Amino acid sequence: MECPPIRAEAWLEEHEADLIGLEEADAVALVEGAGLHARVIAPGPGWMTQEQRRDRIDLWRSAEGPIASASAG
Repeated sequence: MECPPIRAEAWLEEHEADLIGLEEADAVALVEGAGLHARVIAPGPGWMTQEQRRDRIDLWRSAEGPIASASAG
């Protein structure tokens, strides 16, 4: 039996293209406007926990600043 996608994954399937290229504040506003949580991850060294939340979108910022990719947390 296949599990349904988590809420953030379902939202991201529809809106990922809308996030790419946005400035950080605009991307966060779009995610939070949907009732989800946003976590911005900047390029560079660092360690992150593997915390899983059903309502989080990770926004991966490019070195130049705009959002380069997104994933459901």
